[in-house]
Amino acid sequence: HTSVADDAKRLTGRPAFVAAPPISEQFLSDDGGPRPAQQRELRAAIGADPDRPIVLVSTGAWGSGGVVAAVGSIAAPGHTTLVLCGRNARLRLALSGVGPGVVAMGWRDDLPRLMRGSDLLVENAAGQTAMEALAAGLPVLSYRPLPGHGRAGVLRMAELGLTSFASDDVALHALIRELSRPDSPRAAGQIQRGRALFTTDPAAFLGRVATRA
Repeated sequence: HTSVADDAKRLTGRPAFVAAPPISEQFLSDDGGPRPAQQRELRAAIGADPDRPIVLVSTGAWGSGGVVAAVGSIAAPGHTTLVLCGRNARLRLALSGVGPGVVAMGWRDDLPRLMRGSDLLVENAAGQTAMEALAAGLPVLSYRPLPGHGRAGVLRMAELGLTSFASDDVALHALIRELSRPDSPRAAGQIQRGRALFTTDPAAFLGRVATRA
């Protein structure tokens, strides 16, 4: 983001440039948002209520930060909570008893499809998964961020209007309801600002930098 580049210039006294986040092109949504057909397909595949939003939950590569407790807070009767557990069989087992409406998924290689079929991503680190969601046109809500760089990144992205941040459980549920609505102005704004990050080719940018060096 340009504001982060400005900080880098100020702190280092050196030039700083902005490039799009380096992600797979599979996440870039042609229409800038979730697709109704993929939403219906995902609900049918996991046996979810077709009229309820799907909240996709990611806790990063380590699955850290009190995942079971966090999912317990996120889960609510008004939506289906879809949790990415990767190859962590112990986590999947632990989440099986959290409550109704919670679906714990193992390793997936179709994350772009899952994102376009969901209504909202809840995450805790402002990392790669958040970037992929922004590219896919999926609103991002951060909750219980990891200490250090996780919290700093979450707060900065929310400040820039790219994501939202829930500071407690009351804010969490209010924001889930707001951001998962198809007509949410807040979600539409986040999607628009998120998509604007992907207007340059990071590979071409790095090639130019390497040539100049």
